[in-house]
Amino acid sequence: MTAAGLTPPAFSGPAPGDDFFPQRRFVLTCREVTDFLMDYVSGDLPPDVRARFEEHLQVCPPCVVFLKTYRQTMEMEKAAYMADETFDIPEELVGAILASRSG
Repeated sequence: MTAAGLTPPAFSGPAPGDDFFPQRRFVLTCREVTDFLMDYVSGDLPPDVRARFEEHLQVCPPCVVFLKTYRQTMEMEKAAYMADETFDIPEELVGAILASRSG
């Protein structure tokens, strides 16, 4: 009985230790998304983690932008690496660098 003379209703929720939301899967945090980013892009995430990752993307526009930027960066890096350009380094420059390293 409370101070006002009322008896609170009995709690009819789950017993201690029961899962209150058994159907609910927890969405990843932004930090976890960045931790899993490389594995997500490469397709190496287990299906359950990939699903949680994608659930996070559905509710977090900043992470969607971050993912897009990450993919663009990877594309630019690949393009720069694959560029078939060679540069002739002047012998004088090579000599000067080697001379400065030898003391």
